[in-house]
Amino acid sequence: MTDENDFLKQFEQAQKLAQMFQAMAASQPPPQPSPAPTVSAQAHGIFDDRLHTPEMKILRSALPHLAPEYQRNVTVLLKMLELKVVMEEGYKWI
Repeated sequence: MTDENDFLKQFEQAQKLAQMFQAMAASQPPPQPSPAPTVSAQAHGIFDDRLHTPEMKILRSALPHLAPEYQRNVTVLLKMLELKVVMEEGYKWI
């Protein structure tokens, strides 16, 4: 009989706790979504336009859609291509 009473007490306490959490959740205002970031043409600048070829821009825009294990490899490839452009054409910018 005491096991049943203990179980019932624990069950009642669990119900009260659940009601408290529901009341707390209902009293809080719903979270406000943050506005989406905007990208302007000025954010990239002249350096990025000279540094990135159209093919590199396509690869960079495809990064979020790749599987995570490929994202790192493609990012390293892009950085190597950027370094190649800087090494080959960087002196022309000075």
